Amino acid sequence: MEKDRHYHNLDHVGECLRGFEKIKYLSEDPLALEVALIGHDVIYDTGAKDNEQKSAKYMARVLLWQEAPSSFISHVKRIILATDHMTPVENIDEALATDIDLSIFGNPADAFTDYCNGIRKEYSWVSEGEYRERRAAVLKGFLDRPEIYHTEYFQKKYEEQARVNLKGEIRDLEIYQNS
Repeated sequence: MEKDRHYHNLDHVGECLRGFEKIKYLSEDPLALEVALIGHDVIYDTGAKDNEQKSAKYMARVLLWQEAPSSFISHVKRIILATDHMTPVENIDEALATDIDLSIFGNPADAFTDYCNGIRKEYSWVSEGEYRERRAAVLKGFLDRPEIYHTEYFQKKYEEQARVNLKGEIRDLEIYQNS
């Protein structure tokens, strides 16, 4: 992976797969979910708005080359597309993928801070003021949801700490913005 991936790297994929191992019993199609988690950030360009679409297309080509059934390929693609966190989830596998991807929000404060620092490094090309304004808006979008997580499992495990972490990060981003 590229050297400028400070969060969206193989460590992130590994964390997603460790999260998957804990919840795979909830999945309708564990193999499709696992493959989607492996490939959901295979294409990651901080200046682009279509990373999930490109990742889904890339993984579809890989799976086609492996002669996977078209229904399996379609399911994997839909799961990956859901990880843009704007596409409404339509099934449990999409919900689980998005929850796993966002589980970092509910991690202990030190791990969440490391995540925030990694994201900032990935967007180092963005000015400080613009980054803080846009990042605060993105995080507020998650905080404004009735629940950050789609599934009961993740709501019980991460929701409370995620809200604490997001509120703290938004506060820190806005303090600099307003000074």
